Amino acid sequence: MTMDNMPNDSTAGRTGNGLDRLITDRPSLPRIAVVATGGTIAGYSSDPAATVGYTAGALDVSELLDSIPEARKMADIVTEQPFSPCSENRTMNERFVLAKTIRRFAANPEIAGIVVTHGTDTMEETAYFLNLTLGTDKPVVLTGAMRPATAIGADGPANLMNAIATAISPDAAGRGVMVVMNDTIVPARSVTKGHTTRVDAFQAIGQSIGVLANGRPEFLLTPTKRHTTMSEFTELDESIGIPQVDIVSCYAEMSEAILETCLSCSDAVVLSAVGDGAFPRKLHPLVHALAGKMPVVRSTRVADGPVVRNGELNDDEYGTIAGNSLNPQKARVLLTLCLMKKMNTCDIIRCFGEY
Repeated sequence: MTMDNMPNDSTAGRTGNGLDRLITDRPSLPRIAVVATGGTIAGYSSDPAATVGYTAGALDVSELLDSIPEARKMADIVTEQPFSPCSENRTMNERFVLAKTIRRFAANPEIAGIVVTHGTDTMEETAYFLNLTLGTDKPVVLTGAMRPATAIGADGPANLMNAIATAISPDAAGRGVMVVMNDTIVPARSVTKGHTTRVDAFQAIGQSIGVLANGRPEFLLTPTKRHTTMSEFTELDESIGIPQVDIVSCYAEMSEAILETCLSCSDAVVLSAVGDGAFPRKLHPLVHALAGKMPVVRSTRVADGPVVRNGELNDDEYGTIAGNSLNPQKARVLLTLCLMKKMNTCDIIRCFGEY
């Protein structure tokens, strides 16, 4: 595929302002794609002091890049904007569309890497989904912002610059999908949003894999879990049908009615359990019955640490699946893909150990 028939950087449903085309003609620069999906990084408010109450996704990708002209000195950039709703509205279907867009760019030998701008509320789920479904060694880097583009001290420009620097780094290849926020490079599997508003909201459960200093990435670790080219989920397509996988939050004195509803409405359930995957004893028979009809994964609402198989509950007896160190939202992503592959319980257990 040549650059002439590559997707151009026009933005869906928007009118251009003359800055949409951001490709330079200097062949010495690496070429990357920036795929924009809205979020706070593209947020707008008439009040520069406002960090809440802004309109997310109001700016298009060309406006984001126009705010950091230095980016064009780092790379030749082609852009695309498949959608721009707030990320709390992101659907699994949209994630498949995003994956197809990234694959299209990654298949072009002239593209060195791909940057995705994304809302922070569900960035970790999208990053992990892409980590499982993209069969490419090329760097794929997600970034966003905790403050809108119009705010004093907006963090989006620096995050986007750092994401571009990471995507063009030869050392970034083969490390799976990454999130770059606040001068830190975090692998998709371990990244999580740990604060509602601070610019250092994104953290690694475990260790980050690298840092950025003076705009240059330095990698310290390589993820060991299966991802991208090692994944068995790269051929999936949303046309298969996307199952309904629900997350149920567990707490003392929770009602049986919540799980009873899942019996008729869900294809699978992830328990956001307490501690090492525990939940009230009165619910044990109901969970046993639920696991007899559909996959039930025990995850935890605790920020860090694994749910151990046959630990708090005898998974072999109850038919449940231990979620390992995946948080509930990422366990839901993996479980959804497992069901789309029509895996049995043994294979799902294997996947929760390998991914």
